[in-house]
Amino acid sequence: MDDFYKNYHGAFDDRSDEQKQKDYEQKELVASINEVKWVNKKKSEFRSFPEMNQNFTNKCVAFTTAKLAGISYWLKTGIWEDFSPSFVYEFRSNKSPGMMGVDAFDIWSKLGIPLESSCPSKQTRDTDEVNINDFNKQRIVTGKQIGRAHV
Repeated sequence: MDDFYKNYHGAFDDRSDEQKQKDYEQKELVASINEVKWVNKKKSEFRSFPEMNQNFTNKCVAFTTAKLAGISYWLKTGIWEDFSPSFVYEFRSNKSPGMMGVDAFDIWSKLGIPLESSCPSKQTRDTDEVNINDFNKQRIVTGKQIGRAHV
Protein backbone atom coordinates (compact mmCIF):
# COMPACT_ATOMS: atom_id res chain seq x y z
CA MET A 1 0.00 0.00 0.00
CA ASP A 2 2.91 2.37 0.65
CA ASP A 3 3.88 2.09 -3.04
CA PHE A 4 0.41 3.29 -4.00
CA TYR A 5 0.90 6.69 -2.37
CA LYS A 6 4.66 6.96 -2.92
CA ASN A 7 4.59 9.28 -5.94
CA TYR A 8 1.01 10.53 -5.84
CA HIS A 9 0.59 14.22 -4.97
CA GLY A 10 -2.99 14.80 -6.09
CA ALA A 11 -4.37 15.67 -9.50
CA PHE A 12 -2.40 18.22 -11.49
CA ASP A 13 -4.52 21.17 -12.55
CA ASP A 14 -3.70 21.26 -16.25
CA ARG A 15 -6.51 23.64 -17.20
CA SER A 16 -5.62 26.75 -19.16
CA ASP A 17 -5.22 30.09 -17.37
CA GLU A 18 -8.45 31.20 -19.05
CA GLN A 19 -10.32 28.24 -17.53
CA LYS A 20 -8.81 28.86 -14.08
CA GLN A 21 -9.92 32.52 -14.22
CA LYS A 22 -13.55 31.29 -14.22
CA ASP A 23 -13.18 29.63 -10.80
CA TYR A 24 -15.19 31.20 -7.99
CA GLU A 25 -13.42 32.63 -4.96
CA GLN A 26 -14.63 31.85 -1.44
CA LYS A 27 -15.80 35.44 -0.90
CA GLU A 28 -18.04 35.12 -3.98
CA LEU A 29 -19.80 32.07 -2.54
CA VAL A 30 -20.27 32.98 1.12
CA ALA A 31 -22.19 36.16 1.96
CA SER A 32 -22.30 35.75 5.72
CA ILE A 33 -22.03 33.19 8.45
CA ASN A 34 -25.25 31.58 9.67
CA GLU A 35 -25.77 31.04 13.37
CA VAL A 36 -25.66 27.36 14.19
CA LYS A 37 -27.98 25.99 16.84
CA TRP A 38 -26.43 22.88 18.31
CA VAL A 39 -28.96 20.13 18.93
CA ASN A 40 -27.89 17.01 20.78
CA LYS A 41 -28.86 13.87 18.93
CA LYS A 42 -28.50 10.19 19.51
CA LYS A 43 -26.32 8.32 17.04
CA SER A 44 -29.43 6.58 15.71
CA GLU A 45 -30.88 9.98 14.72
CA PHE A 46 -28.00 10.90 12.38
CA ARG A 47 -28.56 10.54 8.66
CA SER A 48 -26.12 8.18 7.05
CA PHE A 49 -25.54 6.94 3.54
CA PRO A 50 -23.91 3.81 2.13
CA GLU A 51 -20.13 3.63 2.20
CA MET A 52 -18.34 3.62 -1.13
CA ASN A 53 -14.96 1.91 -1.54
CA GLN A 54 -12.60 3.32 -4.15
CA ASN A 55 -10.24 0.38 -3.52
CA PHE A 56 -6.70 1.37 -4.56
CA THR A 57 -7.69 3.75 -7.32
CA ASN A 58 -7.16 7.51 -7.55
CA LYS A 59 -10.89 8.09 -8.03
CA CYS A 60 -11.64 9.90 -4.75
CA VAL A 61 -13.10 12.97 -6.50
CA ALA A 62 -15.24 10.79 -8.79
CA PHE A 63 -16.46 8.74 -5.81
CA THR A 64 -17.32 11.93 -3.93
CA THR A 65 -19.24 13.25 -6.94
CA ALA A 66 -21.17 9.98 -7.31
CA LYS A 67 -22.01 10.01 -3.60
CA LEU A 68 -23.17 13.64 -3.84
CA ALA A 69 -25.41 12.61 -6.74
CA GLY A 70 -26.84 9.80 -4.60
CA ILE A 71 -27.46 12.10 -1.63
CA SER A 72 -29.02 14.78 -3.82
CA TYR A 73 -31.29 12.21 -5.46
CA TRP A 74 -32.25 10.84 -2.02
CA LEU A 75 -33.05 14.34 -0.73
CA LYS A 76 -35.41 14.88 -3.70
CA THR A 77 -37.03 11.44 -3.85
CA GLY A 78 -36.37 9.62 -0.58
CA ILE A 79 -34.87 6.77 -2.65
CA TRP A 80 -31.17 5.86 -2.57
CA GLU A 81 -29.55 5.11 -5.93
CA ASP A 82 -25.90 4.22 -6.48
CA PHE A 83 -24.34 6.35 -9.22
CA SER A 84 -21.18 5.41 -11.15
CA PRO A 85 -17.86 6.98 -10.07
CA SER A 86 -16.03 5.18 -12.87
CA PHE A 87 -18.15 6.91 -15.48
CA VAL A 88 -17.18 10.33 -14.09
CA TYR A 89 -13.51 9.33 -13.89
CA GLU A 90 -13.39 8.02 -17.47
CA PHE A 91 -14.31 11.43 -18.89
CA ARG A 92 -11.88 13.58 -16.86
CA SER A 93 -9.83 16.09 -18.84
CA ASN A 94 -6.46 15.05 -17.43
CA LYS A 95 -5.37 11.47 -17.98
CA SER A 96 -2.88 11.43 -15.13
CA PRO A 97 -4.00 9.79 -11.87
CA GLY A 98 -6.70 11.67 -10.01
CA MET A 99 -9.02 14.42 -11.15
CA MET A 100 -10.10 17.93 -10.23
CA GLY A 101 -13.45 18.73 -8.59
CA VAL A 102 -14.32 21.34 -11.18
CA ASP A 103 -13.85 18.70 -13.88
CA ALA A 104 -16.13 16.25 -12.05
CA PHE A 105 -18.93 18.79 -11.79
CA ASP A 106 -18.56 19.69 -15.49
CA ILE A 107 -18.92 16.02 -16.40
CA TRP A 108 -21.93 15.65 -14.11
CA SER A 109 -23.69 18.67 -15.62
CA LYS A 110 -22.87 17.88 -19.26
CA LEU A 111 -23.08 14.07 -19.39
CA GLY A 112 -24.94 13.20 -16.22
CA ILE A 113 -23.96 10.21 -14.12
CA PRO A 114 -25.46 6.81 -14.93
CA LEU A 115 -26.42 4.30 -12.29
CA GLU A 116 -23.71 2.05 -10.92
CA SER A 117 -25.49 -0.97 -12.41
CA SER A 118 -24.91 0.34 -15.95
CA CYS A 119 -21.24 1.26 -15.41
CA PRO A 120 -19.78 -0.76 -12.52
CA SER A 121 -16.97 0.79 -10.45
CA LYS A 122 -15.46 -2.37 -9.05
CA GLN A 123 -11.96 -1.82 -10.41
CA THR A 124 -9.09 -2.22 -7.97
CA ARG A 125 -6.55 -0.24 -10.03
CA ASP A 126 -6.87 2.75 -12.37
CA THR A 127 -5.65 0.59 -15.24
CA ASP A 128 -8.54 -1.92 -14.86
CA GLU A 129 -11.08 -1.77 -17.67
CA VAL A 130 -14.23 0.31 -17.19
CA ASN A 131 -17.33 -1.16 -18.80
CA ILE A 132 -19.85 1.39 -20.00
CA ASN A 133 -22.97 -0.30 -21.37
CA ASP A 134 -24.23 0.41 -24.90
CA PHE A 135 -27.10 2.62 -23.70
CA ASN A 136 -24.73 5.01 -21.96
CA LYS A 137 -22.24 4.96 -24.84
CA GLN A 138 -25.06 5.96 -27.20
CA ARG A 139 -26.21 8.67 -24.79
CA ILE A 140 -22.70 10.13 -24.79
CA VAL A 141 -22.37 9.99 -28.58
CA THR A 142 -25.74 11.63 -29.19
CA GLY A 143 -25.41 14.10 -26.32
CA LYS A 144 -28.77 13.04 -24.90
CA GLN A 145 -29.06 13.50 -21.18
CA ILE A 146 -31.30 10.50 -20.58
CA GLY A 147 -30.94 9.11 -17.10
CA ARG A 148 -29.23 12.28 -15.87
CA ALA A 149 -29.39 13.02 -12.17
CA HIS A 150 -31.06 16.44 -12.14
CA VAL A 151 -29.41 18.10 -9.19
